[in-house]
Amino acid sequence: MTIISRIKRIISANINNMIEKAEDPESLLKELIREMDDNIIKLRNEIVKSIASEKRLARQVEDVQKKIQTWQENSEKAVRDGNDELARKALGRKLAEERKLPELSAQHNRALESGKTLKDQLRLLEDKVQDARRKNEILVARKRSAQAHQSLLTATQNFAAAARKSDALLAEAHLISPGSFESLEDEVLRLETEAEALREVMHQEPSLEEVFERSKTDEAIERQLQELKKKVIRG
Repeated sequence: MTIISRIKRIISANINNMIEKAEDPESLLKELIREMDDNIIKLRNEIVKSIASEKRLARQVEDVQKKIQTWQENSEKAVRDGNDELARKALGRKLAEERKLPELSAQHNRALESGKTLKDQLRLLEDKVQDARRKNEILVARKRSAQAHQSLLTATQNFAAAARKSDALLAEAHLISPGSFESLEDEVLRLETEAEALREVMHQEPSLEEVFERSKTDEAIERQLQELKKKVIRG
C-alpha cells in the first residue's frame, strides 16, 4: 500500500464509529494518533522529494526552451550568411530539442499536480490528527472526572458505614444519648445525599456522544467554510 493510499484510508476513517466500537477507546486513539504522526513525517519527506523533482524538471524544460531559441537564432544567422547547409543543421538540432519538450513539460505538470495532491493530503491528515487529539483529551478528562467522583462517593459511603457502626456501639454502651445518635445519623445522611447529588449534577454534563456530535458539526462547518473560501478565490 502506497503512502497516499494509507493516508486516504486514515483520513476517510470515522473516528467516532471506531471509538464507539472499541473496548478501550483511549488506547485506540493513542495508537491512531501515533500512526498519523508517523505518516505525517513520511508525507513531509515525500513532499520534499516531490518539490525537488518538480524544480529539476522545471529547469530541464527551461534549458530545452533556451536551446530551441538558440538553434533558431543560429539557423537564422546561417541563412543571413548564405550558408543553407549550416542552417539545415541548426534547424535539425532545433527540431531534436523540440521533440523533447512535450514529454518534459508533461512530466513537469505531473510533478506539479503530485506536489499539490501531497500538500492537500498533508493538510487533511494534520486536521485529522488534531481532531483525534481533541477527542483523546475529552476522553481522558472525562475518565479522570469519573474516577474522582467515584472516589468521593466511595469515601463518603465508607465514612457513613463506619459512623453508623460506631454510633450503634456507643449507644449500646450508653456513651451517647439517643438525641446525639440521631444527630450523627442525620449528618451521615446529609453527607450521603450531598455525594449522590454531586453525582447527579456531574451526570448532567454532555454525554460523550453529544460532545462528538458537536465536534462533527464543527468539522462540517469548517469544511464548508474552506470550500466557500476556495470558491470565492477562484471567482
